[in-house]
Amino acid sequence: MPALFCRDCGAEVAEHMAFCKNCGSEVRRPAAEPPPPRVSGGPSWWRDRRLLWASRAFLVLALLGTGVLVGWAFGSDESLVEAEPAPASVSSGAEPSEGAVEGPTMPDVRGLAAADARQVLADVGVAASSVSLTDQPAAGESGIVLSQDPVYGYPVGDAVTLAISSTAKVPEFQGRAAEEVLADLDALGAEVETRSVLVPGVPVGQVASITPPPGTVLPVAVTVVISAEPDELNLTDVVPVDDTCYSDEDSIAGSTFNNLLACSAYEEPEKQSWVVKRAGTRLSGVVGILDSGDPAEQAVVEVIGDGAVLKTVTARYGESTRLDVDVTGVLRLTIRYRSLSEDGATVGLGRLVLLGDAAALATLETYS
Repeated sequence: MPALFCRDCGAEVAEHMAFCKNCGSEVRRPAAEPPPPRVSGGPSWWRDRRLLWASRAFLVLALLGTGVLVGWAFGSDESLVEAEPAPASVSSGAEPSEGAVEGPTMPDVRGLAAADARQVLADVGVAASSVSLTDQPAAGESGIVLSQDPVYGYPVGDAVTLAISSTAKVPEFQGRAAEEVLADLDALGAEVETRSVLVPGVPVGQVASITPPPGTVLPVAVTVVISAEPDELNLTDVVPVDDTCYSDEDSIAGSTFNNLLACSAYEEPEKQSWVVKRAGTRLSGVVGILDSGDPAEQAVVEVIGDGAVLKTVTARYGESTRLDVDVTGVLRLTIRYRSLSEDGATVGLGRLVLLGDAAALATLETYS
């Protein structure tokens, strides 16, 4: 038993005394230590192992419960969407490597202004020093991104090149094949409307005009006129305004012509006229005296356009004279004839054809 001491004066006190003999203060005994807790059911090592197993079982149940809850939460969230897969293929550039791509991927900036494209690239982490611009003449608005390298969806790498549209001019076409001119316009991004029209003096298949004209700023929409093959219309099918001749099947210098135009000529001039509305560019045919006439017959034949004599030929028996007359811009076409023989003559005009633009010739009044 440990010694006891008075709380007030510190004097040693006997165990059996309740009060100090020096000062008379009450002696307080120290409280007794509680006994160690008792655990029933076996020795202490067994108890410790059971506690360890219980804690592990609780931990496993907690983890399983958390997994079930998390899995249910992800499986039932209809707002979740899959990330868009990388493009399977592109028109140019190296194939992207499989797996995760390090660094930013290239956005699609085509069609944006150059400043806007730079901002988009900066937003995805592309350094301004990595971006370079090149000028490319193109139709329409300037300062627009026409192409990019790398292409959309590929890793940016160390450098980005943007081709920016600059002002383009309408190309020259004189002396060049139509295919060349159209290829140039296509390369510049122009939307070309082509029209095929018979244009006198321009070889068939060549460009006759471009709107707007060469040397001006090239817009997106361009019209190209290409010289076309002339269409033809039998002049005997056109309704005349002065009807002095008739159509027949006959021969000149041994050659038979269907729908031959036969005209009875005398000393006084006669004529037959047609309003051709400037639709024709050339008049072709054969002139002579009908084989059924007299060998002495002769006649003078004139082709007149709007009062001006364009061609004069002498028709003789047994001969055929070729007609090839430029009638471009003629509104009223006239064949005037007169006999050089006292007894008159019958003039034949075979295969008399008016060549011109198909659409314009279709406006003429015909018998059919």
